[in-house]
This record gives sequence, C-alpha cells and structure tokens, in this order.
Amino acid sequence: MKTQLDFVKNLIKEKLSADLNKGALGSPSRMKLKESDIVSDLSVIRDLQASNLNIVSEVKASSWDGVINLNSLSTLKERMQKLGRALSIDCASINVASYAALLGLWERKIDLNIVTKNASGLEQAMNLADSFKVQDGYDFVIAADAPFSLYLNPYLEQYQRVVKLNSESQKAFRFKGGENEKNLPTCWIYPSSSVEHQLRIAKANPERFNLPLQYKEQELTSLADYRHLNEFMKPGDYVFAWQPLSDYLEANMSFLEIVPGTEFEISISLYAHQRFTEENLLLNSFFDLFVAEWSLVEMDRLKAINRVLVNEQIISDFGRGMGVGTVLSQLIFGAFLSQSVGQVLI
Repeated sequence: MKTQLDFVKNLIKEKLSADLNKGALGSPSRMKLKESDIVSDLSVIRDLQASNLNIVSEVKASSWDGVINLNSLSTLKERMQKLGRALSIDCASINVASYAALLGLWERKIDLNIVTKNASGLEQAMNLADSFKVQDGYDFVIAADAPFSLYLNPYLEQYQRVVKLNSESQKAFRFKGGENEKNLPTCWIYPSSSVEHQLRIAKANPERFNLPLQYKEQELTSLADYRHLNEFMKPGDYVFAWQPLSDYLEANMSFLEIVPGTEFEISISLYAHQRFTEENLLLNSFFDLFVAEWSLVEMDRLKAINRVLVNEQIISDFGRGMGVGTVLSQLIFGAFLSQSVGQVLI
C-alpha cells in the first residue's frame, strides 16, 4: 500500500521532470526563445520588470554542456570571501530542478544558505517581504513571476528579475454537476497569484481559455483553503491550481473535474537583490555555474532526484509548498524519519 510519503516522493520526481522538460536553460537560443514566449502574457502584469538577457552572453559555452568553469568558480568564491558570508537563496520547495542545481553548487563547497520553507506563489512573496523585518532580504530568489508583480510591497521592489528558468502548468477544475444551474458560477481565486494573472489574460482574450464569459469572483484567503474546497464550493464552481497542487487535487478530490482548454504556463524566474545587480562579477559567475549545474541535473536525473530525496526537510517543505498544509508535511516528515537512514529513496 502506498503511503502519503510515497505519494509526495512521486510528486517530487514528477515535478523534477516537469521542471526540466519545461526548462529554459538548455542553450542560449532556447533561453532567449523561452523568454520571448512569455513577454505578451507578462505584459498584463503591472510594473513587470524586464529580464536581464545580457547575462546570457556571459555564460561560458561549455557551461551549457554541464562543464564547471573553474574561473567562474574561483571568481564566485573570491567575491563571496569579500562579502564575508554565505549567499542566501529563497527557493520555493516546489521548484525541484532549481533546488537540485543549487545543491550541486553547495556540494562544490560554495557556501549557500538555501531556504525552501517559504511556501510558493503568493505566500512565498509575503514571507519574503516579512523576512526584511529580521534580515536584509535574501540575495537571490527563485519564484513565480505573477506574485512578484501583483503583490504590492516596497521590499519586493528591491529585486530585479534576471531571467526565466522554467514553466509550471496551471489548470482549472470544476465542481461536478450544476449543468442546469441558472445562477452564474463562482470562480474561487487565490489573489495576487498566477490565478489572477491567468484571469487577467482571459478577460483581455476571452477565446484563449475554455472559461465562462461571466462568473462571480470569490477570494481564497490562504493555501489552506485548498484542503477544504468541498466545504464551500458548489456544483458548477471553478477553482484553479498549479502543479504540483493540481496533481494533489486530481488524486484526492473526486468531486472536481479538470476543465479542458484551461491550461496555462506559469513562468518561474531567478531574481537578484539590487545589491548584486550592480555586482556583475558575483552575479555572472553565480549564474554561469547555475547553468552548468542545471545541465548536469538534466543529464543525470536519477542522481539529481536522489540528491533531493535524501533531504528530509525538502520533503516536508514540499508538502507545504504544494498547498496541502503543515499537517501533511508533519506526517511526511515523521514517515521519513521512520525509514532507515541509509535507504536510497527512489
């Protein structure tokens, strides 16, 4: 019998493959193409920051093939020595490929403080803003673009969007039944998120998605609401979810059905604090090495997923980041600890 731990471990493996399959770091041309693909969609978001495609030209040719450039490695370590501390990186736990690449850098003795506990999407943006109350913000952030632009907070304005890393799939679910309902359906919306982003696009281009032209809007106030959809949704209502939350809903909430023609690609990008956008040597060397590690993850996915799954904290954080809450995360964490320490989780 499969346990909840097995279920989440499989979701992590599937998410790694999805991140890589929809990645933008395969080659310089691919990166520029993937960036241009999202320009139109991102233009509907207020105050969108342009990406820094100049950084692509700084990536060494061999890095795209997974070769670690020793000059970049020594430069990064030298700049970090002058900085006098580890680089802090807020990487949402559901960004599995990025996390695996960062672990590769950490294994090369690059002093990184990788934080995965800050949920994802809107909650990640909110937690990031709150982090300025106790520290001077993270150095780098890997996050969905929509919350960064839709959640209005002066602290987030201190970050510059560097470049797109990959995409995530989002889709609409409908509460089964209600075909003969005369009242307008309700769309349950997680505000300042990729859901709001998709609906803004739908209003500008109604034919793009298979959604009702008229509906009522109702806000979800927390990711925790996704665990209780059956308590307030009615037949005919709509709700949106992104991977891996959408996988969880599909597997566990039989009263919901996927609405064909509502698929939407969410862009995930690397952000740098403004103190590093002016420090080109550190930023360029970091990104050059990150590209190489991403390529290595893609070349050996089995090694990458084992690297991730032996970390009990990322498994626990993934449960929270996907929106199923701390209760399931605690169950996952407990199940992990009950396994033998030397077991390979794959």
